[in-house]
Amino acid sequence: MLFERSNIEWTDNSRHPTDDDCAAAIRLLSRKLPMLPRAAVVLGSGLGKFVNALRPICTLSYSDIPGFPVPTATGHAGKLHLVDLLGLPVAVLQGRCHRYEGHSSPDVTRVVRTMLNLGIEQLIVSCAAGGLNPRFRAGDIMLFDSHIDFLGAHCSQNGPVLHELYPSNTVRHVERVALDEQILLRRGTYIAVPGPNYETRAELRFLRSIGGDAIGMSSIPELLEARRRGINAIGLAAITNECRPDAPETASAEAVIAEAEAAEPRFRKLVLSLLARMATVDSAVKPKRFSLNSEATPPADIPQDAE
Repeated sequence: MLFERSNIEWTDNSRHPTDDDCAAAIRLLSRKLPMLPRAAVVLGSGLGKFVNALRPICTLSYSDIPGFPVPTATGHAGKLHLVDLLGLPVAVLQGRCHRYEGHSSPDVTRVVRTMLNLGIEQLIVSCAAGGLNPRFRAGDIMLFDSHIDFLGAHCSQNGPVLHELYPSNTVRHVERVALDEQILLRRGTYIAVPGPNYETRAELRFLRSIGGDAIGMSSIPELLEARRRGINAIGLAAITNECRPDAPETASAEAVIAEAEAAEPRFRKLVLSLLARMATVDSAVKPKRFSLNSEATPPADIPQDAE
């Protein structure tokens, strides 16, 4: 089952550590949000239009939340949307901050750590990424099944290094959902690098040689924070360009955003279907209509007359 808590044996004494730097945000959100989220989705570069298919019941700018760093990267709006999906309260985090923007490790994880302290039980993290695997094409969606971390996220103060970051049952479940929804889903090893520059031909050869399938500049710190707390988390990357060291093409932020936006409808369909399954399998959640805009296409297992 995808949305079960981890059974990893922790080596520290703080399964759910208190994050003092999140305290002010936790207090404000506990007052402002009409209900606390039970799941959260982080939207990466070019995937912000995911929100357009939903009817948020509450929206807050990061700038209005104490301690939340405001993104400056293209394609990151810096907004928190609370959405009711089949009775499941979901925080949709439209944008993130990166290390290359001058932020520290605690800064780039503060938004997600706040959600974890509010009690989310599932985290879905997304990003735009370059495709290192020669079989990948721009527009593909890749599911993380491993990673290589050049951001130093494993050195976080909040717990030990984990070995079971991407449980096989979670990977299989996401693949089954993608198959049900007729979505081509790649899977592979994600490499996180500091950025913001794109890689040289020699670097691309090296990164491919060590087992990388896709490369980006985020996601791993957030995934690790969730897993350290025993919360299941999945990573999804929109492949925005094909990294071919022997036939290089110039990448730009604008082109990356455009390709991610083209992949967003498939990403949206997969994520909404995953969340719908979380809502419907949990007997504690009362079924409600899926809050989609009329022009959006609901997942296949949601009634087609849903509003």
